[in-house]
Amino acid sequence: MKKVLSILLAVLIIGACATIDASAASQANVTTNESELRGKALEYFRKAQTGDAVAMYKLALCFRYADYGAKVDDNKYFYWANKASENGCPGGTYHVARCYHSGMGVAENETKAEEWLSKAYSEALPLANNGDAVAQYVLSEYYDWKGDESQTVYWLRKAAEQGDDYAQYFLAGYYDDKDKSQMVYWYKKAAEQDNPIAQNNLAFCYASGEGVPQDYSKMEYWFIKAEENGSEEAFWSLGAEYSNIPQYYNKAVYYLRKAAEQGHCDAQNILGDMYRDGKGVKKDLTEARKWYKIAAENGSELAQENLNSLSRCSRCDGTGKVECSACDGYGETYSRPNPRESFAIKRGCRRCGGGGSKDYNAMTGEVYSDNGFYSGDGVVTCPSCHGTGQKSQTSNRNTKSNRSKRRR
Repeated sequence: MKKVLSILLAVLIIGACATIDASAASQANVTTNESELRGKALEYFRKAQTGDAVAMYKLALCFRYADYGAKVDDNKYFYWANKASENGCPGGTYHVARCYHSGMGVAENETKAEEWLSKAYSEALPLANNGDAVAQYVLSEYYDWKGDESQTVYWLRKAAEQGDDYAQYFLAGYYDDKDKSQMVYWYKKAAEQDNPIAQNNLAFCYASGEGVPQDYSKMEYWFIKAEENGSEEAFWSLGAEYSNIPQYYNKAVYYLRKAAEQGHCDAQNILGDMYRDGKGVKKDLTEARKWYKIAAENGSELAQENLNSLSRCSRCDGTGKVECSACDGYGETYSRPNPRESFAIKRGCRRCGGGGSKDYNAMTGEVYSDNGFYSGDGVVTCPSCHGTGQKSQTSNRNTKSNRSKRRR
């Protein structure tokens, strides 16, 4: 009997270990190093090392969303959410539910997602009623998941008023299409707490004059603050905004170069534009090609198109063909030997591939004779690129020089 009980106990233990599942196994090798972090993410990581559960939860969010000084990483997002939950933060519990719901860092499992969501609600409710801002924000996320807008906004406002920067940021987003002054108010609140996404969005408000008077100096100030707090988009956004304002072309190049050197492919592409068009820098097609090529290698399809455009023959736009000048692109020529008569002759344009002729009545269209008439294509090989569609890499001056040498 004892032997049977021992076997049953072993089976139960193995089953329990199996339910811990891939989540524990997959997280065993997850490591986070200071060298991969900056800005807010680095700040949260250092606090998390001391056992701060809220910092663990906010670090998890850094790995979920871009712009906080960490690269988006689903495994680390799940790892730190789970650690935060283990240390008593309902925000971590909620985001474990999110991971199971979306399959981020762990196998998608809707049953577990609902279990963790219910657990997050149970943990957050008493704390939220006692004024805990993180718990209030968690309840706003819970009700958003459930599709209850009134409760979502109620708890979002509660958390925002308590000073939660994430709640302030999302409350600003709620007011985006309702009340611009409230939108800017809450972006400012979050930005003043060094929330980099809020700082980015506040900068855009000053750039466009949305909810505030347009002010480029304040735009620049908030973009720089966002970059200091870990935003990878800030310098690119700042450079892109300035690239549309002639008096700020020099600044555009300065900030685009900074973002480009950090590996931002959109910044690399726009920097290529600046060199191509001679905006803020001396026009330099070699430098433009360099940045387009780097951006294309980093995944920018637009940069690849710009790179192709620089190499494309401008006369035929890369097709290798131009309109036939002999027939103006019609593929045939038409003549009336005697303008007073209706008799006419139509010939296939031989220059673009046509041939033969047709005698007919120009008034009625009646054909008198058809001597093998067929129309041309209306296009001929481009004389500039000789049909290649590519710009010649040899200048006219060098070509003349080579001809001269051949003559000698």
